[in-house]
Amino acid sequence: MFWARVVLILFCLLDGLLASQLIWGSKGAMEYVHLRRTYARLVAETEALDTRNMVLSEKIRSLKNNPAYLARVVRAELNFVGDKDIVYLFESSAEASLPPDGMP
Repeated sequence: MFWARVVLILFCLLDGLLASQLIWGSKGAMEYVHLRRTYARLVAETEALDTRNMVLSEKIRSLKNNPAYLARVVRAELNFVGDKDIVYLFESSAEASLPPDGMP
């Protein structure tokens, strides 16, 4: 009877050790949860990058095939002026306050 209790206690301790390894071990449940979160984050990032890639591909296609879109982008982003545009140049407030010789 005594040895049966000793064996039972040893098995309970072994079971506790194995359960702790299952939960907190290097390949346990906690690591599994962490990996699942990382996987979900990476999937979301991949989907966002795929969407951005599709938008950029459409912009490239439009720049190659649509001259009106190309002209609009060049004017907006590169500050180019069209043939029939009128350009007004204004002096900045610092330049306007200086006398004509440029000395303060």
